[in-house]
Amino acid sequence: MTFFSNIYLSQNNLNTFVFKQHNIMKHLTILLLFITITNVNSFGKDDYKYGKIMPEELSEKYYKTDSLTGAAFLYNIGETETIINHSTFGLNTIYTKRAKIKIYDKNALSLANQTYVLYNEKFSGNDIAISSIKGKTYNMENGKIVEYELPKSAVRLDRLDDYHDIVHIAFNNVREGSIIEYEIKLNIPGVSIPDWYFQERYPVKYSEFL
Repeated sequence: MTFFSNIYLSQNNLNTFVFKQHNIMKHLTILLLFITITNVNSFGKDDYKYGKIMPEELSEKYYKTDSLTGAAFLYNIGETETIINHSTFGLNTIYTKRAKIKIYDKNALSLANQTYVLYNEKFSGNDIAISSIKGKTYNMENGKIVEYELPKSAVRLDRLDDYHDIVHIAFNNVREGSIIEYEIKLNIPGVSIPDWYFQERYPVKYSEFL
């Protein structure tokens, strides 16, 4: 069995996350948890679906509970699903992470470039596979919401070393006032669950793990 986690690699690179396998037995109690934390939740659950954008989110000039922050997660949601791997007759975990981030000022524009590290030991045969990555940038232009899809060319997978792959994601047309939204789906060998952080470096308005 494996354990899946995502943590910041360092305080100097706040847009880099690592996905690593660990023994799940030490964290078995997390399987009993179904936790939803909502800091400021004036919307219904349907408002946190991927692709749903509210005009007031784009027009917001600052985060109401922290006017000095350069960005905020409007939502940050993780889901896991266990499936049968018909090739190995074992179990795999499908992990989906969805997030929507509002950029308030230029100091947070670096969030347009994110890096994810996957723990994949060379020749192990137990690689974490990327099932899909999709994303959008939203801007208000001439009073209308304009969407920019994340192009395939904006996602790059490199081999970092014998134990890690690195995924680079570069959102386009990001500026002050933009919103970026993304969904990453991973296929992980074994029964796995992630560490989940209900607060990130920037404030999180709505956080859910299930």
